Amino acid sequence: MNILLYTDVHLCARSSVIRTPGERYSMRLENIIECMAWINQLKKERNCKRCFCLGDYFDRPDLNAEELTALKEIDVEGHEFIVGNHEGLTNDLRYASSHIFNSMGATVYSEPTILHIEDKIFLILPYAVEADRIDIDKFLTDNNITDRENVVILSHNDIKGIQYGAFVSQSGYEIEDIKKNCSLCVNGHIHNGAWLDNKLLNLGSLTGLNFSNDADKWQSVAAIYDTETGEIELINNPYAFNFFNI
Repeated sequence: MNILLYTDVHLCARSSVIRTPGERYSMRLENIIECMAWINQLKKERNCKRCFCLGDYFDRPDLNAEELTALKEIDVEGHEFIVGNHEGLTNDLRYASSHIFNSMGATVYSEPTILHIEDKIFLILPYAVEADRIDIDKFLTDNNITDRENVVILSHNDIKGIQYGAFVSQSGYEIEDIKKNCSLCVNGHIHNGAWLDNKLLNLGSLTGLNFSNDADKWQSVAAIYDTETGEIELINNPYAFNFFNI
């Protein structure tokens, strides 16, 4: 089975550095509509049976009238959304802008969840502050998951010890804790997409938001995960805004 993955859309009218009006909405919103049409076409062309957004579909927990209206142009039926830090109004993610998708034919995950897809076990990890992060090993053990090489983690979280621009993260999940508990972890949240290890992929942002998304270093991509082979394919988004630091 093919599973489509994308992350960090950051839907917003003008929070991006691109604030120019478009024909119907802001240029930023019109670009997101175009990018999501591409996602749905890719889902269809590659026969993806499941489609996950790994968090921060929205840029804020509150949405304005223009953003809410633009949502009518986007088909998210059948998509599955992990709640990210930009969307949550409270640490427990009880209140989050992404819950709107529950009324649009989509599924929203706001707490750690185990899914059985084909012969794989997927651990869904929405964003959590340091005090609320689960112990991955204990959580899997408590749910009677013993074969960790059969586990795939889909996450929107900090990873300790990696580079965030000029800074190194001092908090988050430990890379070794992730590696020992899965065959693959695909993480949103961190826009500089890269393989941190052969088991850990920061997917990066689907759309360019600002100059922190340096297109010389990091591409805007979606990914297709094959549950049979365990392989993951990265596909460049041809509609993403590309920002270059000169």
